[in-house]
Parts: sequence; C-alpha cells; structure tokens
Amino acid sequence: MNDHDLSFDLKYGYWFNLLCERFYSRVDFVLNFVQLVGGSGAALAVINESPKQVVVAGLALAICAAVSLLMQPAIKSERHRVARCTYLTLDARLASEQREGLVIALADLRREAPIGLGVLGPPAFNATLRAMGQEDGVRSLTFGQWLAQFVA
Repeated sequence: MNDHDLSFDLKYGYWFNLLCERFYSRVDFVLNFVQLVGGSGAALAVINESPKQVVVAGLALAICAAVSLLMQPAIKSERHRVARCTYLTLDARLASEQREGLVIALADLRREAPIGLGVLGPPAFNATLRAMGQEDGVRSLTFGQWLAQFVA
C-alpha cells in the first residue's frame, strides 16, 4: 500500500463514517420527534374523546419505538463519530509516522469500526475524491444512494 492509497483509505473512512453518523443522528431525531408529537397527539385525542386519533397516535408511537429499539440509531451514530475521529487522527499522523505503523493501525481500526450502511459507500467515495481535489472518477449515484446521502 503506497502513501496515496493509504491517504485515500483514511479519508474514505472519515467520509463514510461521517455520512453514517449524520444519517443515524437524523433518523434518531425524526424518531424522537414523531414520538414526542405522537405522545402529545395521543393525549389530545384522549381529551377530545377521539378513539381513531388515539389508535393512529398509538400506532405511530409503537412503530417509532420498535424501529428505535431495533435500529438503535443514537448508539450507531456515536460509534460512527468515534470511528470518524479515529480516522481523522490517523490521517493527521500520516505525514509524521512510518507507513507500516499506520497500515497496522488502519487494519485495527477497520476491524473495530462499526458496520455502516453500504448505500453510503459510493457517496463517501465521491466525497473522498472531491476532498482530494479530483473530479474525474466521481461516480453517478442511484436513487437509493442519492436519498441516503440526502438524509445524511
């Protein structure tokens, strides 16, 4: 692995974890917001004696709670934040340390880093190329990749 490849891998790790961190953070915000509004809506529906609105609010709360429990977006966001910071630290050490030590540290980091969303890989690749001042090689995104990047 030459210095350019190592630099690319470190920058890619930074961008990928940044996109995953922001994606999970925003999903967490939306879930919490819906639960807050749903709870208020359920309370108002009970006060107004509207059973249909209670059911709708209850379903929204149950779905958001289930997704939040299964997905755990706040925890995943924090794990990606830690990985992103570690990639950034390794990238800063690139100029001053021997390549072999950084390659080992990168392998360790990859082993310990959280698994991210594969759909954010191509947007992270494009962001890495652009951060390195290269526009050639930027890939076009599918709708799903574009949507995940938009959320992130």
